[in-house]
Amino acid sequence: MQLSLGILSDDAAWKKAKGATEHLLKELGIKNVTWKKHESDPFWHPGRSAQGFVGEHLVATIGEIHPELRERYKFEGRVALADISVKELAELASHADYQPMNAYPEVKRDLAFILDSSIEVQSIVDSIKQLNPLIRQAEWFDTYKGKGIAPGKKSVAIRVTIGSTERTLESSETEKVIEDIKEHVTKEYRAESRS
Repeated sequence: MQLSLGILSDDAAWKKAKGATEHLLKELGIKNVTWKKHESDPFWHPGRSAQGFVGEHLVATIGEIHPELRERYKFEGRVALADISVKELAELASHADYQPMNAYPEVKRDLAFILDSSIEVQSIVDSIKQLNPLIRQAEWFDTYKGKGIAPGKKSVAIRVTIGSTERTLESSETEKVIEDIKEHVTKEYRAESRS
């Protein structure tokens, strides 16, 4: 049995589908989801689709439909879908421990990098999370190939959440974390920062 979600929107359709799916998984206590690009299926957009795994379990496929399908059915906006396995949800769900809302403000920043197409984005996201305890979250939300991007390259966008559970961070501290992330990714993955 599958749970499906459809969104007809502007350029943010795929981000909304991914966000809704991640929120559902989080609420069910499903952790350690690894997102991998999904390029081989002609139904899905080759640059804006991904599959979420917990270990070997495929829990969700999300993304926009292929541009050719969108054109064929004359959708006026972008169409994003989430296809979620109810069977896997039932097997993997656990009681999520209550965590109080952080009393101190967090900063969200979107970072973009150009890198070789062969590099798995999840490895970059995982490495960012390990850089500094002030990095509360890092998540990939977009990949672009096409005009303005050299052949064999891709542009990836990663949203980073920075904050402390003990105090409000100074803007200089936040900027230092951002610069450290950029330096790490550009050096370790031979990437170019676009942000």
